[in-house]
Amino acid sequence: MIFIHRLLRELIWFGPFAGVFFLALALFRQGPIFPKPGQARTIIDAAGENVAITQPFQGFIPGWHLFDVLQKTHRPEALAKVGVNHGWLTERLSVLYWVYPGLNPGAFSDDLESILAHDRGYVYLARPEVKRFGLAAPTIMPSGRPPDAEDTMFTMVRVLNDIADQSGQGQFIIESFKLEKALVEAGVEIELTGVLPPPERRPRTLAMVCPDGEWTRLWGSGMADLKLGLTDISDGMSAAGRESDAERILYMNPDFIILRVGTAEVFLRDPRWQGLEAVRRRRVYSNITDLNGYTYDLDNIPGAYRWLAELVYPDLLQPRLRGILRAHYLNSYQFYLNDFYLDYLLQLDLNGGSSGYNRFERHS
Repeated sequence: MIFIHRLLRELIWFGPFAGVFFLALALFRQGPIFPKPGQARTIIDAAGENVAITQPFQGFIPGWHLFDVLQKTHRPEALAKVGVNHGWLTERLSVLYWVYPGLNPGAFSDDLESILAHDRGYVYLARPEVKRFGLAAPTIMPSGRPPDAEDTMFTMVRVLNDIADQSGQGQFIIESFKLEKALVEAGVEIELTGVLPPPERRPRTLAMVCPDGEWTRLWGSGMADLKLGLTDISDGMSAAGRESDAERILYMNPDFIILRVGTAEVFLRDPRWQGLEAVRRRRVYSNITDLNGYTYDLDNIPGAYRWLAELVYPDLLQPRLRGILRAHYLNSYQFYLNDFYLDYLLQLDLNGGSSGYNRFERHS
């Protein structure tokens, strides 16, 4: 009863489309599928190659694809062993560690000798070299750079669920993502209809990263998004040498900055940037956790879009993000994001001094 009460409360936050959203999801959901006994079955991987999967399915050895296996199959029991621990992987997995607290990232030694000694017909991801020993190592991402990142993401979902013999679950996850993303975007569009400012009054937005973490070398790109009316202010301003990077940013003079590394507070104190309109208005925001929209992130891409929209147009959009994120994790994982988890995901500690960020704080 507590779970149902929380779900109903989050439906109110999610907006007028929530009922349609969850009703539509029910049409696609299917129960778990268990593999039939046998020696092997064949799947087609993202490279178009036939890969033999031992039957019954023995489980994934995911390597650095641990995040993708959990997020794109919702089946932690499909992991035979988790693999070695990496700091960046642990950071990316933060929310899923809460959802699946029993994970042990150090449970499997993934050197080649150990793999050959302990193999039981597992499926190895991110280890193509084991193919020469006859082990299953399917490709889950198409090679090259496709025009639409969603095509790659959906291919990953299909291949991973085909491997686990639950293709129906994969299609359900894809359709759920499409529907949620469309509803979030539609909600923003409806709220902005008739009130979106003319192009000359829209924020000049910039996303910034630095390879060394100290802001001695920079890279900035405009966050072009036609739905939000944002254009790429960095177009035609690529820099050939590191000495010109800071000058290039100063010349573009963005009045809204998203930092992909580092913290807003440190950036705001840096003397190099005091002339930027974004610094003067304190419209600089850190975005270094799950919500930064990992390119193939099924869970957080819709929420990251709403996050950006609310920061860009704080006077035009209602603060609905906490409810949207809660509704997603309730529906996808039956996991309730309490205020502590939400505060972390929304990076309240990193953005406390940035303009308007208190809109994302918890409210009683």
